[in-house]
Amino acid sequence: MRYALSTPPSLPLHVTLERPRLPVPYRDPAPKVSRPAKAELTYVPLERTDRGSGMTAAFQIVALPTVLFCVVWKTVGPTEGAVAWVIALALSVWMWRRTPKPGAVLRVEDGVLLVRPRGAKETLYRVRLLDLDDVVLQTKTVERVVDIATGNPYARTLNPQIAPKTDTNRIALEGRGEAEFALTDEYQSHSDTLDWFGKIRVFLRRNGWTPIDEREPPSGQVASGRGDAADDDG
Repeated sequence: MRYALSTPPSLPLHVTLERPRLPVPYRDPAPKVSRPAKAELTYVPLERTDRGSGMTAAFQIVALPTVLFCVVWKTVGPTEGAVAWVIALALSVWMWRRTPKPGAVLRVEDGVLLVRPRGAKETLYRVRLLDLDDVVLQTKTVERVVDIATGNPYARTLNPQIAPKTDTNRIALEGRGEAEFALTDEYQSHSDTLDWFGKIRVFLRRNGWTPIDEREPPSGQVASGRGDAADDDG
């Protein structure tokens, strides 16, 4: 703090205090957050059991070539059996890759959301983030048949035991003026779908999406609404 003394003639002594100017950080403009031009999220429903299904698929891929190898080896020879094993293995891998996998890949590129199935390159759904109104849950109530351990193999067919009704869900995208686009054809368990429902919404928000119920209305609509209210009051 600086003190300045001024003693003009024929006047009493005056003391002038000047406070130093301190920087105000909170008044500085906030730094701009740069979002990546491209971002991707892979939606894998029922990922808790995905490892088990992967092991089953690996067994199926190896089992057929191995059986074919044994048959050709016994009937023709080991060299022909090895060739048949390689060909059958390549065919099994090719068929497994072409099998549609549950889930979808969500990709945001320059403000546009692109959706394609897992394991595919073709885009099935495209929407601007500004035109994406909401991410919703579609619900379906089902009744499952309960397996009962019994010695009678016809007990399940003659007297099936039905479990209580349960709700299953699937995630869908709601575009402006469009029908809802479901990310999967099947309905999954409520807990797993709800978990992914939150992940997908967080992913879209991080890339600049805002739900329609949180957006500010256009200024024209606000002005029109106020004008109507004024007319009503008048």
